[in-house]
Amino acid sequence: MAKGFHSLIRYHQWRVDEQRRVVGTLLGDIAELENQGAELERSVQSEQVISSADPEGAGTFYGSYAAAALNRREELAQKVMEIEVDLAKEQELMREVYLDFKAFELAQEAEDARMEAEELNKEQATLDEIGLELYWRRDR
Repeated sequence: MAKGFHSLIRYHQWRVDEQRRVVGTLLGDIAELENQGAELERSVQSEQVISSADPEGAGTFYGSYAAAALNRREELAQKVMEIEVDLAKEQELMREVYLDFKAFELAQEAEDARMEAEELNKEQATLDEIGLELYWRRDR
């Protein structure tokens, strides 16, 4: 029976690890989108400086650029929100998988403790038997 627990523990540990990878990937995706948003903000600020320095040349194109940047910013925010929804679902699934793993791990620990206690009881019974045998031999 103990071997079955070890197999189940390995399987559930693998599931926990896989779920951690999924959550990590989603967190990485969010970080990448946030980096893209920060880069977009730096780009917009740079374009503002350029367009204010040359209002007749570069300044005429800034309105189109700003509108496109605003659309891109909204797209990035929407993607982040979608990923955050997925992330919440995956984190909940990871909690469930972890609880399953922990249940089998605790069951294995209890089984190991029971087996150890049983082994100690057998050993003590053997030692008691040896002690009694020695006691009876001394009296004879």
